[in-house]
Amino acid sequence: MQKELVKAYEGMFIPGFAPVCKCKPELPESLEISPTDISTFMKTLKKKEESKVFGLRAGLLVTNLIQKSFNQGHNDFKISTKKLNEPLEYLCSGIKGKPDKYLKVSVDGNAGYSLAAGARYVDMKFRGECLGHFGAKAKNSILRCTEEGELECARRDAGPDCQLYLIKGEKEVPYTKFRSIVHNFKKMMA
Repeated sequence: MQKELVKAYEGMFIPGFAPVCKCKPELPESLEISPTDISTFMKTLKKKEESKVFGLRAGLLVTNLIQKSFNQGHNDFKISTKKLNEPLEYLCSGIKGKPDKYLKVSVDGNAGYSLAAGARYVDMKFRGECLGHFGAKAKNSILRCTEEGELECARRDAGPDCQLYLIKGEKEVPYTKFRSIVHNFKKMMA
């Protein structure tokens, strides 16, 4: 299984175009992928960080693996980026659950740009910081995060049908317009 995933990662590189990669990995149609397989693969990625487009390539591949696995009936994905030196770009962007079965994903560690951008019917728990555009254009999703700054981006950029929650320890507090005003006021006063 891991050999096939590494092969898919390496196949995303377009020879002769150093900073460019394919947006969709070539995965065998019959390949069954579980959430555990994806978590194990994340540990393998640490060894691939020398690539110039590592963050983009790895982010797109992991996103595609999550979607493929969800489509095969799996759910509740746990992604850790803590041991990676470079953030994954576009992680979980464009992923889609179903109105009656939200795609659940938990990201522990930092992310690059556009985490969960364009996501639909997703229940995401994010413990880390994102470079920007967290939840941009997401719809019908639940976005939870430990950082108020990330939720402020999501409040501004996500669809009005998204629910936002600030994670404080073990509690989750709805991130409302009032909390947004308080956050921005504190930022101004600092």
